Amino acid sequence: KDEKILFNPGDCILFFEKLICFIEAAYLIHQKDQPKTETDKPETSENNKDEITEMEDPLVPVINIIKSSMDVEKIFLLGNYPLQPAELGDEYDLLILVKDNHNRPNDEFESLIHNRSADMVPLNASVFKLSKVNEMILNGNYFFSIFCVPEKLIYDAGRIQLESPLPKHDLPRLKVCKQIHNGIMEKANGFVAGAINYYESKDFSLSGFMLHQAVEHGLNSLLQPLMQFRLHTHNLHKLMRITRRFSMEIFNLFPRDTDSEIRLFQLLQKAYI
Repeated sequence: KDEKILFNPGDCILFFEKLICFIEAAYLIHQKDQPKTETDKPETSENNKDEITEMEDPLVPVINIIKSSMDVEKIFLLGNYPLQPAELGDEYDLLILVKDNHNRPNDEFESLIHNRSADMVPLNASVFKLSKVNEMILNGNYFFSIFCVPEKLIYDAGRIQLESPLPKHDLPRLKVCKQIHNGIMEKANGFVAGAINYYESKDFSLSGFMLHQAVEHGLNSLLQPLMQFRLHTHNLHKLMRITRRFSMEIFNLFPRDTDSEIRLFQLLQKAYI
């Protein structure tokens, strides 16, 4: 939190303020149920030399579930954030590093964690392979260098060492950040223009899709310069939760405190074709 971020999250706010004006069009989009997929339980290591460091009690059963569901090496607690609406309490935000002895996509593990911990505590989890994270840390990746630190470590299997951050781990030069940001924002603004055109021609399904893509690209225009890699997901809820790690200001541009606000965001989420 003491690091200075060269990229100003406020650059995205004007874009999102314009975008919110068009979200009402999402009311006209047919809602499509998204079936939940169940994943099989993978084999886990029989290593007993792991360690759960001091933490809040509610996370202990969650960590045990994660340990029994995948070959986890390290877990970091990135923070806890108020849910929307605030009456629901706080949500824990975990970064989970797993071994490479599996061929399953990381998002399958994330879904598995969310499903199995649903009745315990509110939880957001991001899963990455440890070898990939070590590679990025050695290359000076800003995101993993500031978050994968001992003070955030709450579980360590103790089998594989995490690389130490380079003495200088910072964002790319401001010029590079702006180039990445501006390139993605140009596409986002194009999707906004497309949403208006399709709305005026009463093609509400395509208008909603364009709105979805505008939000997705707008969020990535912030995240890609900060994380130094592109997140391959169309899940706006997931992108918003990752954005929250850097800017509550942008996260709160899409409030979900009332039934109407929640419904609007769900319609926007389901507008992806």
